[in-house]
Amino acid sequence: GTIEHEFDGVTLTSITGYTRAKTQMAFDIDRTANRNPLINSFIAVDADDESFSEELRLAGGGEGQFRWIVGGYYSKIRQSGTSELGGAPVGDDLIESKNAAVFVNAEMPIGRLTIGGGLRYDHEEIEASNVIASISGTAKSDELLPRATVSYDFDGGTMIYATVSKGFKSGGYVTYSAPINQFDPETAWNYEAGIKG
Repeated sequence: GTIEHEFDGVTLTSITGYTRAKTQMAFDIDRTANRNPLINSFIAVDADDESFSEELRLAGGGEGQFRWIVGGYYSKIRQSGTSELGGAPVGDDLIESKNAAVFVNAEMPIGRLTIGGGLRYDHEEIEASNVIASISGTAKSDELLPRATVSYDFDGGTMIYATVSKGFKSGGYVTYSAPINQFDPETAWNYEAGIKG
Protein backbone atom coordinates (compact mmCIF):
# COMPACT_ATOMS: atom_id res chain seq x y z
CA GLY A 1 0.00 0.00 0.00
CA THR A 2 1.32 3.43 -0.97
CA ILE A 3 0.15 6.79 0.40
CA GLU A 4 1.48 10.14 -0.85
CA HIS A 5 0.80 13.67 0.36
CA GLU A 6 2.02 16.80 -1.42
CA PHE A 7 3.12 19.72 0.74
CA ASP A 8 4.52 22.99 -0.64
CA GLY A 9 7.45 21.59 -2.63
CA VAL A 10 7.79 18.48 -0.48
CA THR A 11 6.30 15.01 -0.96
CA LEU A 12 5.65 12.64 1.95
CA THR A 13 5.44 8.97 0.93
CA SER A 14 4.52 5.91 2.98
CA ILE A 15 4.96 2.41 1.54
CA THR A 16 3.63 -0.54 3.57
CA GLY A 17 3.92 -4.20 2.64
CA TYR A 18 2.66 -7.45 4.15
CA THR A 19 3.09 -11.00 2.89
CA ARG A 20 2.22 -14.39 4.30
CA ALA A 21 2.90 -17.72 2.62
CA LYS A 22 2.17 -21.23 3.85
CA THR A 23 3.88 -24.14 2.15
CA GLN A 24 3.50 -27.90 2.45
CA MET A 25 5.99 -30.18 0.74
CA ALA A 26 6.52 -33.94 0.68
CA PHE A 27 9.17 -35.86 -1.21
CA ASP A 28 10.95 -39.19 -1.18
CA ILE A 29 14.71 -38.70 -0.93
CA ASP A 30 15.73 -42.34 -1.61
CA ARG A 31 13.80 -42.51 -4.95
CA THR A 32 12.06 -45.79 -4.15
CA ALA A 33 8.38 -46.68 -4.36
CA ASN A 34 8.28 -47.81 -0.72
CA ARG A 35 5.83 -45.77 1.36
CA ASN A 36 6.32 -47.59 4.67
CA PRO A 37 6.91 -44.71 7.15
CA LEU A 38 9.08 -46.94 9.35
CA ILE A 39 11.78 -47.76 6.79
CA ASN A 40 11.62 -45.24 3.95
CA SER A 41 13.21 -41.80 3.53
CA PHE A 42 10.00 -39.83 3.07
CA ILE A 43 10.23 -36.20 4.22
CA ALA A 44 7.30 -33.88 4.91
CA VAL A 45 7.84 -30.15 5.48
CA ASP A 46 5.36 -27.50 6.67
CA ALA A 47 6.53 -23.87 6.44
CA ASP A 48 4.92 -20.58 7.43
CA ASP A 49 6.59 -17.33 6.33
CA GLU A 50 5.33 -13.87 7.29
CA SER A 51 6.82 -10.45 6.54
CA PHE A 52 5.95 -6.80 7.22
CA SER A 53 7.73 -3.69 5.97
CA GLU A 54 7.27 0.07 6.22
CA GLU A 55 9.16 2.87 4.48
CA LEU A 56 8.55 6.55 5.20
CA ARG A 57 10.32 9.26 3.22
CA LEU A 58 10.31 12.98 2.44
CA ALA A 59 11.44 14.24 -0.97
CA GLY A 60 11.95 17.73 -2.32
CA GLY A 61 13.25 19.54 -5.37
CA GLY A 62 12.52 19.07 -9.06
CA GLU A 63 14.05 18.67 -12.49
CA GLY A 64 17.03 20.96 -12.90
CA GLN A 65 17.01 21.81 -9.18
CA PHE A 66 18.67 20.52 -6.04
CA ARG A 67 16.83 17.26 -5.22
CA TRP A 68 16.85 15.38 -1.93
CA ILE A 69 15.26 12.41 -0.16
CA VAL A 70 15.41 11.54 3.54
CA GLY A 71 13.64 8.62 5.16
CA GLY A 72 13.53 5.50 7.26
CA TYR A 73 12.76 1.81 6.77
CA TYR A 74 11.67 -1.06 9.02
CA SER A 75 10.94 -4.70 8.30
CA LYS A 76 10.22 -7.86 10.28
CA ILE A 77 10.36 -11.35 8.78
CA ARG A 78 9.31 -14.52 10.59
CA GLN A 79 10.07 -17.91 9.05
CA SER A 80 9.00 -21.10 10.80
CA GLY A 81 8.94 -24.68 9.65
CA THR A 82 8.64 -28.26 10.84
CA SER A 83 9.94 -31.38 9.12
CA GLU A 84 9.39 -35.10 9.58
CA LEU A 85 11.42 -38.05 8.37
CA GLY A 86 9.49 -41.29 8.16
CA GLY A 87 6.79 -39.80 10.38
CA ALA A 88 9.24 -38.77 13.13
CA PRO A 89 9.89 -35.05 13.81
CA VAL A 90 13.46 -34.05 12.92
CA GLY A 91 13.22 -30.25 12.67
CA ASP A 92 11.30 -27.36 14.21
CA ASP A 93 13.00 -24.20 13.02
CA LEU A 94 12.22 -20.54 13.70
CA ILE A 95 14.09 -17.58 12.20
CA GLU A 96 13.07 -14.00 13.01
CA SER A 97 14.86 -11.02 11.46
CA LYS A 98 14.34 -7.32 12.13
CA ASN A 99 15.84 -4.60 9.96
CA ALA A 100 15.88 -0.86 10.57
CA ALA A 101 17.55 1.78 8.42
CA VAL A 102 17.74 5.55 7.90
CA PHE A 103 18.92 7.10 4.66
CA VAL A 104 19.52 10.36 2.83
CA ASN A 105 20.17 11.04 -0.88
CA ALA A 106 20.79 14.28 -2.75
CA GLU A 107 21.57 15.48 -6.30
CA MET A 108 22.88 18.87 -7.34
CA PRO A 109 22.87 19.96 -11.02
CA ILE A 110 25.66 22.37 -11.97
CA GLY A 111 25.02 23.31 -15.59
CA ARG A 112 25.34 20.07 -17.59
CA LEU A 113 27.05 18.31 -14.68
CA THR A 114 25.09 16.56 -11.92
CA ILE A 115 26.74 15.42 -8.69
CA GLY A 116 24.93 13.16 -6.26
CA GLY A 117 25.50 11.14 -3.14
CA GLY A 118 23.78 9.24 -0.40
CA LEU A 119 24.29 7.53 2.92
CA ARG A 120 22.37 4.68 4.54
CA TYR A 121 22.75 3.24 8.04
CA ASP A 122 21.50 -0.33 8.31
CA HIS A 123 20.90 -2.37 11.50
CA GLU A 124 19.69 -5.96 11.51
CA GLU A 125 19.06 -8.58 14.18
CA ILE A 126 18.44 -12.26 13.42
CA GLU A 127 17.29 -14.83 15.98
CA ALA A 128 17.35 -18.48 15.00
CA SER A 129 16.38 -21.63 16.86
CA ASN A 130 15.83 -25.35 16.34
CA VAL A 131 13.41 -26.56 19.02
CA ILE A 132 14.00 -30.26 18.39
CA ALA A 133 17.77 -29.91 18.81
CA SER A 134 17.42 -27.30 21.61
CA ILE A 135 19.83 -24.91 19.91
CA SER A 136 19.53 -21.18 19.25
CA GLY A 137 21.55 -18.09 18.42
CA THR A 138 21.37 -14.36 17.73
CA ALA A 139 23.27 -12.38 15.09
CA LYS A 140 23.48 -8.58 14.88
CA SER A 141 24.99 -6.42 12.18
CA ASP A 142 25.44 -2.69 11.60
CA GLU A 143 26.63 -1.18 8.35
CA LEU A 144 27.16 2.31 6.92
CA LEU A 145 26.55 2.34 3.16
CA PRO A 146 27.78 5.35 1.11
CA ARG A 147 27.02 6.07 -2.55
CA ALA A 148 28.39 8.72 -4.94
CA THR A 149 27.38 9.54 -8.54
CA VAL A 150 28.39 11.98 -11.25
CA SER A 151 26.86 12.50 -14.71
CA TYR A 152 27.26 14.87 -17.64
CA ASP A 153 24.66 15.69 -20.32
CA PHE A 154 25.73 16.42 -23.90
CA ASP A 155 23.71 18.01 -26.71
CA GLY A 156 21.39 15.55 -28.42
CA GLY A 157 20.39 13.67 -25.28
CA THR A 158 23.58 11.67 -24.65
CA MET A 159 24.76 11.30 -21.05
CA ILE A 160 27.85 9.77 -19.46
CA TYR A 161 27.80 8.69 -15.82
CA ALA A 162 29.81 6.97 -13.09
CA THR A 163 28.71 5.51 -9.77
CA VAL A 164 30.49 3.99 -6.78
CA SER A 165 28.51 2.41 -3.93
CA LYS A 166 28.82 -0.08 -1.10
CA GLY A 167 26.44 -3.04 -0.92
CA PHE A 168 25.56 -5.16 2.09
CA LYS A 169 23.93 -8.50 2.87
CA SER A 170 23.46 -9.41 6.53
CA GLY A 171 24.76 -12.56 8.20
CA GLY A 172 22.66 -15.24 9.84
CA TYR A 173 22.42 -18.86 10.91
CA VAL A 174 22.07 -22.35 9.49
CA THR A 175 19.51 -23.94 11.83
CA TYR A 176 19.75 -27.58 10.75
CA SER A 177 23.17 -28.15 12.33
CA ALA A 178 24.19 -28.64 15.94
CA PRO A 179 25.57 -26.32 17.09
CA ILE A 180 23.94 -23.71 14.86
CA ASN A 181 26.48 -22.37 12.38
CA GLN A 182 26.65 -18.60 12.02
CA PHE A 183 27.75 -17.01 8.74
CA ASP A 184 29.17 -13.50 8.47
CA PRO A 185 27.70 -10.49 6.65
CA GLU A 186 28.83 -9.81 3.08
CA THR A 187 29.89 -6.42 1.74
CA ALA A 188 30.87 -5.35 -1.76
CA TRP A 189 32.09 -2.15 -3.39
CA ASN A 190 30.41 -1.61 -6.75
CA TYR A 191 31.76 0.54 -9.58
CA GLU A 192 29.76 1.41 -12.68
CA ALA A 193 30.30 3.74 -15.63
CA GLY A 194 28.45 4.06 -18.89
CA ILE A 195 26.81 6.06 -21.65
CA LYS A 196 23.08 6.60 -22.20
CA GLY A 197 21.74 7.99 -25.45
